[in-house]
Amino acid sequence: MPESLDLKFMSECLNLARKAEGKTLPNPMVGSVLVKNNKIISRGYHKKSGSPHAEAEAINNAGRNAKGAILYVNLEPCSSYGKTPPCVDAIIRSGIKKVVVAVKDPNPKHNGRGLKILSRHGIEVKCGVMKEQACELNKVFLKNVTEKMPYVTLKVACSLDGRLADFGGESKWITDHDARMFSHSRIRSNTDAILVGINTVLKDDPLLSVRYGRLKTSNPIKVVLDSSLKVSLNSGILKGPGRTIIVSSEKCSNRAKAKTLANKGVKIIALPSKSGFFNIKDLLKILYSQGIYRLLVEGGGSVISSFIDAKAADYIYIFTANMILGGDYLVYNGRGFRLSKPVKVINREVKIFKNSVLISGDLSYV
Repeated sequence: MPESLDLKFMSECLNLARKAEGKTLPNPMVGSVLVKNNKIISRGYHKKSGSPHAEAEAINNAGRNAKGAILYVNLEPCSSYGKTPPCVDAIIRSGIKKVVVAVKDPNPKHNGRGLKILSRHGIEVKCGVMKEQACELNKVFLKNVTEKMPYVTLKVACSLDGRLADFGGESKWITDHDARMFSHSRIRSNTDAILVGINTVLKDDPLLSVRYGRLKTSNPIKVVLDSSLKVSLNSGILKGPGRTIIVSSEKCSNRAKAKTLANKGVKIIALPSKSGFFNIKDLLKILYSQGIYRLLVEGGGSVISSFIDAKAADYIYIFTANMILGGDYLVYNGRGFRLSKPVKVINREVKIFKNSVLISGDLSYV
């Protein structure tokens, strides 16, 4: 098959996979096509966790025509039982002659296993077509599987001089309505949980909900880092929609308040802390165990800084408003990075709003 056709058919797989964006976790987004005589004869994609996998759907749609066809899929076919049977078994039974894959299964237990099984059954295998694009599509899944942590996105709204608030601590609102609409409809609505520190809760009393944009069946989980359980029992996070998790210190002695919060439906997670700060990577592993696969960190400065210092944040949205504020409320107040080796935002995208500019991209610590 000419390389141009491989790219064409794999691009179709990626387009199919994107149809289920945000619906498949903890599974990946996967699309698949069957090709005969250089033409697509069947398509399939994984619609949600528990539903048939993309390869199985494409094979079922093709029926007997699958025999002798070439299967394209953006992720290595599964080789073990989960909620559905192994896709390699369906491929072997169908009589497919060749399988073209973008990227191997990132799970160390399965990496390459499915391809070896197919090869042993006389099916030609090709791997690596549009690998970079396939990894970008499933970057959340890749981190989840390989590190057992959520994919972490930082969201910052600051002044031109990098301040999160004015000298008196006032931060509502640095950005205009159009930027906030984007934040809710495109950022908050595409995450499993929103994390803030207790100072943000005490100062701003946020709801941490999705109030604009497309309707959701549920709001993100609210996660608050509160080592001493300072949160008010009348806080907005306890009244608004969605579950609440409060991370407190193992040394916190306020058991009565912890019990009261638990009675309100709040989940309390006690972790070791040092001077009120938690080990970020230990925290992320705990949150992953709670079914949080995508985590949005909204601040404040100390919390954002702790994620950057731990090199635990993967992506960032920085809304920079057209104002200069001064004062002490800096976006980043961590230990710092050398000029010769700073944290950088790569694969950048820029969007212009009425009174602010959004720069977003992957965080690079190299």
